[in-house]
Amino acid sequence: MNISKLSEHFIAGKSNREIAQIMKDCGFHDSIDSSVKSLGVIRKLLDGGNSAEALLLTKEKRNARGEVTSTTHTRRSLQDETIPDHLALDRVTTDKHGGQWRKYKSVLDTGPILKAELTKLVEPLAIEYNDPQPTGPLALEIMLTDHHFGKMPFSYKAEDWSLENSKREYLKAVEFHISKAPKEVSTLILPIGNDLLHINSNTGSTKRGTPMEYSANYHHLYSFVRECVAGSVLSLSKRFKIEVVIVPGNHDEDACYRVGDYLEGLFEGNSRVNVNNSGHDRKYLAWGKNLIMWCHGEKVKIEKLHDSFSVDVPQLNASAKYRFVRTGHLHKNKLVETFRRTIKDEYLGTESEVCPSLSPTDNWHFDNMYTGNQRRCKAFLYDLKHGKIAEWYYSI
Repeated sequence: MNISKLSEHFIAGKSNREIAQIMKDCGFHDSIDSSVKSLGVIRKLLDGGNSAEALLLTKEKRNARGEVTSTTHTRRSLQDETIPDHLALDRVTTDKHGGQWRKYKSVLDTGPILKAELTKLVEPLAIEYNDPQPTGPLALEIMLTDHHFGKMPFSYKAEDWSLENSKREYLKAVEFHISKAPKEVSTLILPIGNDLLHINSNTGSTKRGTPMEYSANYHHLYSFVRECVAGSVLSLSKRFKIEVVIVPGNHDEDACYRVGDYLEGLFEGNSRVNVNNSGHDRKYLAWGKNLIMWCHGEKVKIEKLHDSFSVDVPQLNASAKYRFVRTGHLHKNKLVETFRRTIKDEYLGTESEVCPSLSPTDNWHFDNMYTGNQRRCKAFLYDLKHGKIAEWYYSI
């Protein structure tokens, strides 16, 4: 007795015992009681008898006129009855050794969800700084690189890098640097990204697919970081003009681009906030006689970066008197006065610097002895005409 015949009996309203008796009479089974048990399982698998074929449509092809030309069905499974409402069966694959693998796809209309997410109001964060509106000739760059929101600390030290604590240190660093700056600062330069998030997507890995240990679901992590960054920029823009520069890292290349995309939309038309979220790994900002370049630093040797100015931005390079390169990635401070020994000691006066990080050591860095770096971040003070005039650290 095949599945189709059993389905006919189910549809006719016969009980499991009645069908078992038929099976015994036809010689298909010797024991009515064992048949009843088997039929109970089959009845559940066959959609409770609601379909003559007890099959599930898994694939449908249509011609140019929209007419169905072919269909593919598979036997229903108990799994099909327990999937969430927002999922639908996409396809079924079979294994040559037996068994089926079901793949599902979302049937949610994500448009309203995305719209609600993007139109959600951002609240300014409570950042404490002096109230006077400055109009002076100075700019302050706060280089908060490699913050790694979502990292799980691992070392002999008891270090807390929960989302709330990493946010607290982020804001404390901003407040500290502003408190040390003179009142003539009119512009804040905020490089954002540089491994701001520990993971790049909901795969829980870096951009290249390296698995990470992380402390929060990606969607919650991304929303948390986005609100932290957007809220801080919104608060700071009440006093300063803001230059936001999105710098992709090796951990968060796509994620930080999404943060930048959000900031572009949020501050569109705002004369006090400018967001550079171009698709270039190397970003440039000309401010007075200063030309600053940022990149994460994992793809190129820092000693070579001084050559990129004349190739990437020749007009800006020609107008600049002072050139600076800022990278991260290494979680430590390193200064290189770029040079070519066969020409002269300082090559075009370009200063390249690897900047340190506030984030703690994780398991991989601990096992590979990348430990002991001072947890700190740096700020640079620029004058419109006289270049960099000061720098200082915030340390944990």
